[in-house]
Amino acid sequence: MGYINKKTIAKNSAFLYIRVLATLLISLWTTRFILRGLGVVDYGIYNVVAGFVVMFGVISNTLSAAISRYVTFELGTGNLQRLRIIFKSSMTIQLLIALIVLLAAETLGVWFIDNKLNIPSDQLVAANWVFQFSVLAFIIDLIKVPYNALLIGYEKMDVFAILGIATAVGKLLISIIILYISGERLIIYSFLLFIVSLLILFYYIYYSHKKFGEVFGEKKYDFSILKEVFSFAGWNFIGSISGLCRDQGVNILLNIFFGPVVNAARGIAMQVSGAATTFANNIMMAVNPQITKAYASGDVKGALNLSNFGTRMGFAFMIIVSTPILLNTPFLLNAWLGEVPEYSVAFVRLIIINAIIDVLSTTTIILLLATGKIKLYQIVVGSVTILNLPLSYLALKLGYSALSTIYIAIAASIATLILRLIFLKKEVKVSLRDYSASVLSKTLLASIVIFGPLMLLEYAGIISGEGIGISILNIAICTAWSSIVSLSILLDSIERQSILRMVRNRIHV
Repeated sequence: MGYINKKTIAKNSAFLYIRVLATLLISLWTTRFILRGLGVVDYGIYNVVAGFVVMFGVISNTLSAAISRYVTFELGTGNLQRLRIIFKSSMTIQLLIALIVLLAAETLGVWFIDNKLNIPSDQLVAANWVFQFSVLAFIIDLIKVPYNALLIGYEKMDVFAILGIATAVGKLLISIIILYISGERLIIYSFLLFIVSLLILFYYIYYSHKKFGEVFGEKKYDFSILKEVFSFAGWNFIGSISGLCRDQGVNILLNIFFGPVVNAARGIAMQVSGAATTFANNIMMAVNPQITKAYASGDVKGALNLSNFGTRMGFAFMIIVSTPILLNTPFLLNAWLGEVPEYSVAFVRLIIINAIIDVLSTTTIILLLATGKIKLYQIVVGSVTILNLPLSYLALKLGYSALSTIYIAIAASIATLILRLIFLKKEVKVSLRDYSASVLSKTLLASIVIFGPLMLLEYAGIISGEGIGISILNIAICTAWSSIVSLSILLDSIERQSILRMVRNRIHV
């Protein structure tokens, strides 16, 4: 596979697997405690208000993608001088963006929460405090972006894993504290999350200066590099704003049309989907830096092969995690939460299906960003993605259910996947026939072979029914069958050996 360092991928995948498994187990208890401590309404309020803060990060998200791409690209070329200038410039940019976000939040943000969101009047003060602490936590995340780019670019996935687990443990401790305190729990919860973010930032700074000291030696700016980064970020802005409309824009629409209870159901579904997606994304994260580095070093074929491998491997992990969830959603939600908000089961299933489709695009996006030729790509793909918001508004206005927004998102995800493949053919000269044979046909075949027999068994009543015993049996069968089929169909013998090495490394880590 050209540039691919399989040993590094296996080792980093092991660290990331530990991270995702630990954070998933911890987050299961965290959400259960928080839902119990805050209640459905307050949990929904937090979901929509904290989510609204993300809207102010649309500019930052574009720059974050640019920073990560350029840091990893320069590591691939070995140009330390440019790397130093890019990092220094990135820090300055992020601090300026933080100031802009703060000003926008204290004007537009406060007005929107007080006048537009559907929040009970007796909780409006608490919602504003949530907003303030969420803004501060978000600013901390802005400052953290260049340091995070260094960790990923240098492929220090062990540290990345430790910090992720530490953050999850912090949130779990907060959720337990909330159960045993009196007063305004929603405000205290938001404040403590801000403190956790601050502590994590301090460690990012300490570790980066200790381990990557060579990056901090350059103090001057190169305005031609700044212009290059801003140009890249400017076109990437379209993709960020379209994703924002799809996620947080639709979340706000649901709040306006249905209130915070539906936001709570969607928030739970997004967390379940996010946990499943994290399994796939963390595996692919071990691959992504090498895609960019391979392309930067001129090994286009190696970058393409690695992108295909990453997509199949990510899809394999995604389908293994998702299959038992999709076929046992009511049991899992009841066992996890106790009190399950209305719409949660349907939201979980549809959002996971959408996430499975989106996984097919993940490494393709990394490869397209590595080329730097993203102007037309972002305009076309972003335009399709942004249609989620007006189409969702139209559907809700016509009286369709909250679930209609997810059907629209699924259709848009399929359309954008097709468009990305077209651009991949244009920019990297990939054969769509070869890509279909290597990736799409295998993922489709694996999906049919996995879900076909399982759905027949469930329809026949063999793995369906009430009770903990039959549900646990169902989950075990789904996990075992999806694992066998995925690893057999999606990966070749050499790739399966790489996965086995990853597992062995994980055992010895």
